[in-house]
Amino acid sequence: MKLLSRRTLLRGAGGVGIALPFLDAMWTGQARAATAAPRRLFVMTGNNGIVPQSWFPTGTEKDFKLAASMLPFEPLRSNLIIIDGPRRMERGTTDGTAHGRGAASAISGWSSSGKNGIADGASLDQVVANAIGGSSRVKSLITGNKVYNYFFFTDGPKQVHPVEPDPKKNFDRLFTGFAAPTSTGAPDPGASADLAKLRARDKSILDAAMEQYKKVALVVGPGDRQRLEKHLTAIRQVELQIDNAGGPAEATKSCTKPADAPGPGMGADQYQHFGKANLELTALAFACDITRVGALQWISHNEVFSWLGATEQHHPLSHKCGAAGPDAQLTKIVTWHAEQAAAFLTQLKSFPEGEGTVFDNTLFYWTNEQSIGSHKFERGPFLIAAGKFPLAAGGTLQTGRYLKYDGGTMHTSILQSIALAVANVKMAVFGAWDKGPLPGLL
Repeated sequence: MKLLSRRTLLRGAGGVGIALPFLDAMWTGQARAATAAPRRLFVMTGNNGIVPQSWFPTGTEKDFKLAASMLPFEPLRSNLIIIDGPRRMERGTTDGTAHGRGAASAISGWSSSGKNGIADGASLDQVVANAIGGSSRVKSLITGNKVYNYFFFTDGPKQVHPVEPDPKKNFDRLFTGFAAPTSTGAPDPGASADLAKLRARDKSILDAAMEQYKKVALVVGPGDRQRLEKHLTAIRQVELQIDNAGGPAEATKSCTKPADAPGPGMGADQYQHFGKANLELTALAFACDITRVGALQWISHNEVFSWLGATEQHHPLSHKCGAAGPDAQLTKIVTWHAEQAAAFLTQLKSFPEGEGTVFDNTLFYWTNEQSIGSHKFERGPFLIAAGKFPLAAGGTLQTGRYLKYDGGTMHTSILQSIALAVANVKMAVFGAWDKGPLPGLL
């Protein structure tokens, strides 16, 4: 069996390069002893809080029962760490709107002194990406279902990190653009033209790389061939979903005014499609080791979750949290998002990597810019999920736990702990209220 480089690509026309998953052929002999699977971080954020009684478990640290909106995680229960008690910190009520302050501090730990929802420091994803993403083709993949005027992700003080909602653009960023640049340093326009021709003929980008795939398949073992086939099938399935669904880039081809003009929400189909497609793309990017840091923001402020039976926009509905009818609708909304997260984690488990799976080397973190929608920050929702995650400082993250803390605990301690777990980043200050790592988490 031939030893392959970890950076082997299947190259084809149109600047296409398909990165490969970890294969046994990359781990043989000395390579296995010298190479460790990469640690990864994925952050998922949401709007308008949760319903506490349908989010938080009942029971003890290791013997707990998941609440209604967390039931999609039941098959992954032993992989969860649910944290109860820390407060989402914010510097002051004069720093813009509650939602702006909440989004700014959610994964950065900083408030927004500019009163514009942009944090005064870097967010967790970029802190970790700066530590572990330098050797990746894509340093971090920050996606969403929409761009909005609240900002979860920042490169530094008052520096917004751009979010790309369009799955087609994210697909092209991940799996194209390998052609050599021109003499000016700009990408070769011929590569984009070739890619456009492929799509115009309804051809997969994989078609151009199949000859190289056949050559690689001849020099690896049967297990690796199965992994390659599964990997390329998964890429093709996502590509088909994106191409069939179209998106903003396709809108001008046959755009007609609908019978009923859409409301201020972005539309149920696009909300679901963009979010799901970006989660699947991130899973593939992790499996290919194209990136090691990913994130997705669900922007649902003006969304009506009509397919779940909700009857009004998420934001005003969230302000009625505590009443039976709205709570039932809000629980369905959180449950649906939990289903998407569970599907993402299950997909990561399907990709073999070394002695385990991609899931074993990924730490997943889900939080919200509010605890409940009526601008409350106490007892925020914080969920971690991981397989046999190897801590950066040694040891393995212990999951299957429900951790309770008093209300004086600050959520920045969770951020500090995650930075340590994934990248061994020991920051003197992580956010405006840093008190060090969360006791008992690592």
